[in-house]
Amino acid sequence: KFHAQEARLLTAPGEIQYTLKRSSRRRTLVISISPKAQVTVYAPFRFNSIDIEKFIHEKADWVLTKLRDSQEQRRRLENKTYAHGHEFFFLGEKCPLHIQENPSARVNLSFTGKEWQVTVPGHLPSGEREEEIKKGLKQWYKGQAKEVLGTRLLQYARELNLQPQKITIRSQKNLW
Repeated sequence: KFHAQEARLLTAPGEIQYTLKRSSRRRTLVISISPKAQVTVYAPFRFNSIDIEKFIHEKADWVLTKLRDSQEQRRRLENKTYAHGHEFFFLGEKCPLHIQENPSARVNLSFTGKEWQVTVPGHLPSGEREEEIKKGLKQWYKGQAKEVLGTRLLQYARELNLQPQKITIRSQKNLW
């Protein structure tokens, strides 16, 4: 099993910077775009540079579209704030955060079906406040995912006469 890696640049309809990774085990050419908008091309050693560049050139429109999408998503996530009035999706609907201060000891979050009611301690600095709200929303979403997906999973398991061992919900960094 041999590996080789090198950074490259292809000028197609636009510039595509990519990392070429070669492997003796690989049998096909694959283009991967990370959530950080980094392009990696995986290739077997038997493919020459001309064939690899031709492959990337053929897929250039797709690569450039995915890069734009990835950069836009990253920009949106970086600009996401967890402040009063900001909206978050649930089952396809935009629902705003309604934040109230309370001398309570911790952040409390509930969902009415139309908005999130969030109670925060008044003494929390805004950065900490946003982080606590983010953590609360993430935990709430995971619980909802487990409930909604779990119900569907069990329904299909019964139809297929299967018995799942357990259901796990994770925050994935890569989507397949």
